[in-house]
Amino acid sequence: MTTTDRLDLKLSSTDKQRAAEAIQLNRALSLSSRDYEAFHAALAEPFRPNESLSHALTQVGTRVQRV
Repeated sequence: MTTTDRLDLKLSSTDKQRAAEAIQLNRALSLSSRDYEAFHAALAEPFRPNESLSHALTQVGTRVQRV
């Protein structure tokens, strides 16, 4: 018996519907036009690490060795 089969036995159809709706709400993201434009502009820009990330990458490079 799979996990899904066990959940099907324990959850009512209403509970399953509510769970599906909750999952969908967490998957979807709604943005205002202004926020969408800012998000899109950020994606279009080339990535430049900030000072903290650059420092962290330097530290990792000295502590971790690839095999």
